[in-house]
Amino acid sequence: MKESFYDYKKTIESNLSKFTYLYDGDVISSKILSKTSLLNNDGVSPKFIIECIDDIYRMSIDTMINNSIEHNIPMTLDHFKSDITKIISEIENLNFVKFKPYNIFISKNSFDIFSKLFNQKSNRPFPIHFYKLTEWIDRGLVLYHSPNIIDSNDELNIFITNKSIQSLVYTVQNMEYKVIVDNKEYKHVITYPFYNCDFICYKLVIKDIDKKRDDKINKILNED
Repeated sequence: MKESFYDYKKTIESNLSKFTYLYDGDVISSKILSKTSLLNNDGVSPKFIIECIDDIYRMSIDTMINNSIEHNIPMTLDHFKSDITKIISEIENLNFVKFKPYNIFISKNSFDIFSKLFNQKSNRPFPIHFYKLTEWIDRGLVLYHSPNIIDSNDELNIFITNKSIQSLVYTVQNMEYKVIVDNKEYKHVITYPFYNCDFICYKLVIKDIDKKRDDKINKILNED
């Protein structure tokens, strides 16, 4: 007997509830989107469902990035790379109005810097970037790596939010899955709401101070 989408929903939701930064956001508005794929049978595809949820993840992170407030951190990269708790202290000292830092998102560059600290497990149902790298329970901070964050070796961008950025609890509840058979082709279609949620995000820019100074000197010399 084939499992129905309703059966899969329960399993998916139990997994997604672990990703609190995506799961329980405060909804402001929504729009209906869909994802389509041609598959070779009419059975519900768990892989296709996960791909759809990964699309939601990427759109949510992009929304977070595009709506972030930039703030420069006066710190050399070497100072930052030597001890991640230094940036945590900087975050805690920001004292932005109505902002209590909660979720921290870093790039691949930062992930490489701190790779020795993280013990990543394989064979997980969702892509590895869904899962937290580490957390500081006593400080109420959770660290994630996101492939959507693009920076460079001499400038790191760190995104901090005070709340969850998506509301997958409602997305999954209202998600619909159908298979359209047309001329012996099986078109799988998932329709779902994508939510805009209430949160604040700061983009912390840590730029190599030495390189910045060298760039200024080179610019002056080239002007001569």
